[in-house]
Amino acid sequence: MKYLFVGLLILASGMLYFMHQSNKASAERLKQAEIANLERLEQNKIDAMNAEKSAEARRKEAEKAKILKAEEIKLLSEKRDNEFKQQQEAKQREIQHKKDMLEKFMKINNNWTRADLIAGSTARISLGNQVTELRKIRERLVEEEFYTCLEPAKKDLLEAMDSAIFNYVYFMQNEIRLWEKQTKEKINYYNKLASSLETYTACKQAI
Repeated sequence: MKYLFVGLLILASGMLYFMHQSNKASAERLKQAEIANLERLEQNKIDAMNAEKSAEARRKEAEKAKILKAEEIKLLSEKRDNEFKQQQEAKQREIQHKKDMLEKFMKINNNWTRADLIAGSTARISLGNQVTELRKIRERLVEEEFYTCLEPAKKDLLEAMDSAIFNYVYFMQNEIRLWEKQTKEKINYYNKLASSLETYTACKQAI
């Protein structure tokens, strides 16, 4: 009986020991599971913070890119405006230059017309001084440079001037054999003078 009791006691002690070890292992597993859960929660929190930081970084980059794009568009717009302004200014300068050339051409033409009228009403014996004045006006025209459109007008006016000067020289010589030449020079004079003024008018209207 005594041995039986001792055996049961040993058996009970063994069972208690195994139960204690089992409970201890379970508690350890629960503890490890709780630690793992806490670690997972912490990692999730860190991942969420990192994701938020990444999203914020992307938002800032997008905002920066948007600002840079807007600045680029602004600069391009300003560049186009400046180029357009420069083109307009250059165009206005060109127009003004042409107007100045037209005015200069007409001033020479008017000076010639006045001198020609004076020469035409001057006696043969006093005509030399007037012819000299006509030649001076011609030389001023030769020295002037005009833009492309006016060059044919200049050429025609010079030819007209030459015809007028030759005609006055023939007139001063007062020789019958030169009368035919005088007539031809006079016709050429009026034709070239008219052609010159037609070209001048066309150039003026083209501005």
